[in-house]
Amino acid sequence: MKKLLIILILLAFNFVCRAQQVVATTGKYFENRNGSVSFTVGEPVASTFQNGEMTITQGFQQPYNFFLTQLLNIPAGWSGISSFINPSDPAIETVMQGVMDELVIVTDLNGKQFWPEGGLNTIVNWDNQQGYWIKMNEAASLKLSGTRSLGSTLQLTEGWNLIPVWSLCEAPVTDFFNIPQTVIVKSAAGYQLYWPEKGINTLANLLPGKAYLVKLSGDATIVFPECE
Repeated sequence: MKKLLIILILLAFNFVCRAQQVVATTGKYFENRNGSVSFTVGEPVASTFQNGEMTITQGFQQPYNFFLTQLLNIPAGWSGISSFINPSDPAIETVMQGVMDELVIVTDLNGKQFWPEGGLNTIVNWDNQQGYWIKMNEAASLKLSGTRSLGSTLQLTEGWNLIPVWSLCEAPVTDFFNIPQTVIVKSAAGYQLYWPEKGINTLANLLPGKAYLVKLSGDATIVFPECE
């Protein structure tokens, strides 16, 4: 009986170790691009801290998989949207659920559409590898929940591309498109543009949550800079 109890305890311990990531066994500061945790061992009170979609439990181990959120502020009329989040449920009906009363249509560069009033859905799933055009009857905010997109490089093709922004903060357009293939970069639905051959830059910065039209003279790779 005693041997069986020891085996069960070891199996339970093995399961816990597999389910969570051990950050440290002593007091330490842990940080990555998604956030930071400061903790010490031997605190007299055990507790759980929760804020929105994130939960941190005080102790020797911290939760490893947690969801992040991104808030998209979408104006009335036409605009461009994208995300650095991979939605936990990528179905376009679920992703857009929070703004369905204001939404008219979502469409991509290939002509696929999500048009609720017309009963049309050829987009099917949200793809954070690309940007979208969206038309709204009224301005609204859309909250996306999921995991952070891995990687910081985006492959683009010759001609027109409708790109997402994977940076968590705004950054100068010249940080992204300091490549010889760049012809024009412009807002998805607006007049701001970056046209290096003509020395024009009224676009200035690329913003998280927005989408941009990019014309290239050849295939290229852009790198999204890290935010400080």
